[in-house]
Amino acid sequence: MSAMFSNNSGHHRKKKEKNLVEIIQIVFKRRYLLIGSVITTLIIAFLYNALTTPVYEASVLLKKESANNQKSRGEFADILNVQSRDEIETEIELIKTWSVLSKVVDDLQLNIELNSVITPEGKKYNINESVLYCKDPDFLSNLDLPFSLPQFKAVNLKGKKVSGEYYIKKAGTNTFKIYNALNDQLLNVYDGNLPPNYSKRGTSDQLGSDSLTNNDSYEGVAKFELPIANIKIAWLDAPIGSIFYFKIINYYKTMESLKKQISVDRKGKKTNVFKVSIKSSSAYASTVIANKVVESFRESRIDQQKQTIRYSFKFVDEQLVKMKKKLNEAEDNLSKFKSSGQITTIDQSSKDLVQFLSQLETEKVNTDLQLADYKNKVSEIKNKMRSGGFVDQNLLTPSGAIDRNSPFSSLLKQVSDLELQRLELLQRRTKNHPDVIALDEQIQMAKQKLASYNQNTLTAYQIIISSLEKKLLKISNLMSKYEVKLEMLPAKEKRLARLMRQKNVYEKINTLLLDKREEMRMAELSKLQDIIVVDPAHEPIKPVSPKKLLNLFIALIMGSFVGLLAVFIFELKDSRLISLDELEQDFNLPIFAIIPTYTNAIKDKIRNAKDSRDKFVTLMDEQDGFKETYRLLKTKLLFQMEGREKIFMITSCDENTGKTSIVANLAVSFAQENKKVLVIDCDLRKAELSKMFDLPKSAPGLIEFIEKDVAPTIYTKVLKNIDILPTGGTREDSSHLLNSERMRLLFNAIDTSSYDYIIIDTPPVTRVVDTLVLGRSVKDAILVVRPKHSLKEAVIGGIQEMLQAKIKIRGIVANAAEIKDSYYYRYRYGYGYGYSSGEDDKKGSVKKGRKSK
Repeated sequence: MSAMFSNNSGHHRKKKEKNLVEIIQIVFKRRYLLIGSVITTLIIAFLYNALTTPVYEASVLLKKESANNQKSRGEFADILNVQSRDEIETEIELIKTWSVLSKVVDDLQLNIELNSVITPEGKKYNINESVLYCKDPDFLSNLDLPFSLPQFKAVNLKGKKVSGEYYIKKAGTNTFKIYNALNDQLLNVYDGNLPPNYSKRGTSDQLGSDSLTNNDSYEGVAKFELPIANIKIAWLDAPIGSIFYFKIINYYKTMESLKKQISVDRKGKKTNVFKVSIKSSSAYASTVIANKVVESFRESRIDQQKQTIRYSFKFVDEQLVKMKKKLNEAEDNLSKFKSSGQITTIDQSSKDLVQFLSQLETEKVNTDLQLADYKNKVSEIKNKMRSGGFVDQNLLTPSGAIDRNSPFSSLLKQVSDLELQRLELLQRRTKNHPDVIALDEQIQMAKQKLASYNQNTLTAYQIIISSLEKKLLKISNLMSKYEVKLEMLPAKEKRLARLMRQKNVYEKINTLLLDKREEMRMAELSKLQDIIVVDPAHEPIKPVSPKKLLNLFIALIMGSFVGLLAVFIFELKDSRLISLDELEQDFNLPIFAIIPTYTNAIKDKIRNAKDSRDKFVTLMDEQDGFKETYRLLKTKLLFQMEGREKIFMITSCDENTGKTSIVANLAVSFAQENKKVLVIDCDLRKAELSKMFDLPKSAPGLIEFIEKDVAPTIYTKVLKNIDILPTGGTREDSSHLLNSERMRLLFNAIDTSSYDYIIIDTPPVTRVVDTLVLGRSVKDAILVVRPKHSLKEAVIGGIQEMLQAKIKIRGIVANAAEIKDSYYYRYRYGYGYGYSSGEDDKKGSVKKGRKSK
């Protein structure tokens, strides 16, 4: 059992090794596909690296400082706000908002593109880059323009969706004309030599009364009013007659393009550091945009955070003004009363009473402040809900803090994003389009949720207001109780106590308001400074793409993959064809010989043969390789037939396998060894054997014997030891003739003692039944296949039919085979015989000649 298992394991390992070798052989056979694929992808990668515009990346490193001065937000703070879990992620999202990027687009004029500049001599300089890119010193040096590019001092769009193409011509020292680039229509004329308030109007010339200011005139700045924008340009050193073309790009498209250039990444999972990166074809532009985005982001945050305290600041400032006025009045009244000489002091118990009442008064005012603050916010929420459906309650929280990770803030950002998508979609769709309607529904649902958040906030505020009102009532009751004691004092002491109390109260309230305002101011300053630029953007030296080495490596991998895929696809496509390596493995039949493909020289010699002997490679003196192959065929054939059987047929499973040529050359090879050979042509449909031996078609033969009962005529051709029984013509009913009694009598009548071997040429076994019919009389056969031509299904079917007919297939002859394509046979057959295909045939002959020496 163990021995059997060991044998099976060894066979499995051997089979696995053979499979691997077969795969290697398949790849080697079609190696030109693999090599071609790799070279093609490498060429594509090289061209991509050479032709692709380099992309540079500039980055700014930012850090968010934690706020250390946050104080208690009061007992209801948890109701109103959700503590932020990860503020960095929120900041990352805010960088790409419209409020941040719109300032970048406006300040850097990214929506203005210079197309070309034409000199007065007609020389054109193509640019096709944004205004910012044209400020790049490297770009200007490469452009080599004899004068400076125009400068856009200001561009004020009349709408966000507008776009247009224009060109400006310098008509004089300080005179410019602007045209529509699409139809060359003159739109506006600027003449700096005219008075500032001069206006020239016409059907095509237009310059508004506000088109020029005195400053503009002295600075040489031309101002034009266009249908889509008002622009100011300066182009002082350009010679008269110069022209430049420019384009105003759709604002939304510019914003989307800018967003694609920006990437924001957090550095590490637990740090407060994040990086803002900008990619551009200009190293200079990427640096400027990166720094500008961060600057705009910080300014936008400051503006937003300032809004969070504007309501409280306004109320406190108003109260401070009032309280200062009241304090001054109280101090004047007290001073006047004391100077009247009536009374200047009161006893200690009266002082304590005044002090306590002052504290109660101060607490009452403080409570009034809080109550008024909440009531103002409630009023603000209700008003904005009536007008807009919801309100950003981040601006109305008691502490003025913004929690950007709260559910409300997330939903508010979602509404903002959806509204921006709607604006972009309206550029391509109408308001009634299903996509726009679907977005409107999403926006409405989000606003309804926001309104529900506002309602919850109102409820919480009402709870706070109710609590403060109760507190205020208790303070008022307590004050009434102690004011009764104050009323019991003598008139002059009571008057002095009231004035002192009034002054103390106003002083404390004024101090309270000042402290509150300072607290709010410090809180604001601490929040405004929480984003720090750790490392500003520096102009990059090397581009980040294309990554040339990586692209070449990827091309190598992709080329190899595509090449291997192509190799196996072609191999799969050819799987229906017999390959040399499949013959012995798949059919378990010995291979007698492998006949290589004829070279062009051999084919020409056979095709133009004047002597019948020139049609046989076994008779060609220079073709020792083929002679040796047929000797090998004879040796293996005799070994298989054990020398007893003298008669056998040679057949194939499909047409054009070279079967007849093998029959003829095998007969010649036998005859060269003084063997007497009879060749019978039983292919009654083609009769190719007769043609090969130069027998006329009308020569009597097998058909005449079968049909007319005439003794068969046997011819001797080429060599005296070869006798030939031709077909004597062709017949469509070949199977009927070969299955006749006369045919069986022929085989019985042949004197086998007169011949050493009898070779029968038969038609393909899968085309007609002639071979199977002959199998009743002839039991031995040699099968001829042609690799890369014979169909595997046809070979399998032919072998099965012959086995069912009890025809014994002695072996296989592979004809027109490329030995070098086979891993198994090229070393067994391809070397030592001196033959090959093409030019290699000469090399093989030379090698053989050297060996013979």
